[in-house]
Amino acid sequence: MKHLERMIVGAALVVSRNADNKIMVGKKWEDFLHAFFSLVKRSGKESKLNLLSFVSVTKLFR
Repeated sequence: MKHLERMIVGAALVVSRNADNKIMVGKKWEDFLHAFFSLVKRSGKESKLNLLSFVSVTKLFR
């Protein structure tokens, strides 16, 4: 989780130094999340498990 923390802090720092970086940082986050969810989906298909069904979306956004 430390690498994710560094990524979050780094993204916030880049945008706080220059607001014009929002688009670039947003694109990187979109790419990361797309890759992550694609991996979850592919792994789920291979294992015949809906891995996202183990997670409460409501709890994620509290």
